[in-house]
Amino acid sequence: MPTLNNGNYPVDSFALSREHGNSGFDVRQRAVMNLYQPNIGRGKTFLSGGFAGRVFEGWQISGIAQWQTGTPYDIFGPLDTLHTGLADRATVINSSVLKAVPSTGRVNSSGGVFTGFNPAAFNLEDGISAPIPWGIPSAVVRNNWYGPGINRWDVALAKNTAITERMKLQLRFEFYNLFNRVWFAKPDNLLADVATGQFGYSTATMTQSDGTTSARQIQLGAKLTF
Repeated sequence: MPTLNNGNYPVDSFALSREHGNSGFDVRQRAVMNLYQPNIGRGKTFLSGGFAGRVFEGWQISGIAQWQTGTPYDIFGPLDTLHTGLADRATVINSSVLKAVPSTGRVNSSGGVFTGFNPAAFNLEDGISAPIPWGIPSAVVRNNWYGPGINRWDVALAKNTAITERMKLQLRFEFYNLFNRVWFAKPDNLLADVATGQFGYSTATMTQSDGTTSARQIQLGAKLTF
């Protein structure tokens, strides 16, 4: 299946075995926790009496906390070394510096944040950086690299208040990405962009499912039932 930032065709149609690899939605670690209603306030186990019972009566907490690793993508070299019409995948020549921050720094000149892999770890195929002979395929299979992960909390806090025996008021406070954790999009994956200082840098963040910003959002609401 095609993956974001990947091509839609095999790098070499005569070597389809090189297209075996991780699926585009392969998430290695994922944890999801549902939040719950606290057992406090009037009619509950804790703080049920007196003024404290009134204050904590009717409060509810709900939501989902989500942690997961990123999804995979490919890194492509700048040249069509296999004469197939497509650039081959990058070749790793120094794995010890893969996680190192490049010389351009954690944030580049255009404001992108480094979330990828150090270009010094790869063969740049420029005739200088340990060039791989033309016609020799990369040893890296598809979807070998993983993008930024997620640490996200969506929480709703509600207060139910009885006005009369039949009438109740609910106030809701909804928080999306409560702790305002940044969810970066996948970084630039073209070694041809090393010259411009863009390779390995994320220049955008992911959005909510409704297309709005992934930054913290707060909604307030009220509901009267009778």
